[in-house]
Amino acid sequence: MNDRPWYRVRLSADPAGARRQIEIQNIFERVYIAAGGPRDAAMYSTGLSGPNGFCAYFSPGTMDRFEPFLRQIGAEAAAMPTDVMGFLVGHTETMRELLGNVPGGA
Repeated sequence: MNDRPWYRVRLSADPAGARRQIEIQNIFERVYIAAGGPRDAAMYSTGLSGPNGFCAYFSPGTMDRFEPFLRQIGAEAAAMPTDVMGFLVGHTETMRELLGNVPGGA
C-alpha cells in the first residue's frame, strides 16, 4: 500500500487552520461513514511544525473511493507522512498497517 501516493492538505498554525482541519475532518467522516467505513481510506494529522502549520493526510486508498472529496479540499499528492500525531478517521488496523513504522504512528 505504501508505494502509492498519499494526499495532504497544508493547514496554517493559526485558528483559521484549526477550523479548516475540523471542517475537512467532519466532511470526510460523513462521506466515510456513508460509504460503509472502507478499510483502505483514512485521515491523519501531523503535529504543528512551527509557523509552517501542519497537514491533514489521507491514505492512498482514499483517492480510489473519494477522489471528488480530495479535489474539493485541494489535496495534493505527497509521500507517506513521517510525523503523524493524530489518527482522525478510519480503522485502527489500517493505521497499524500503513503507519506501523512511522514515529508516533502505531
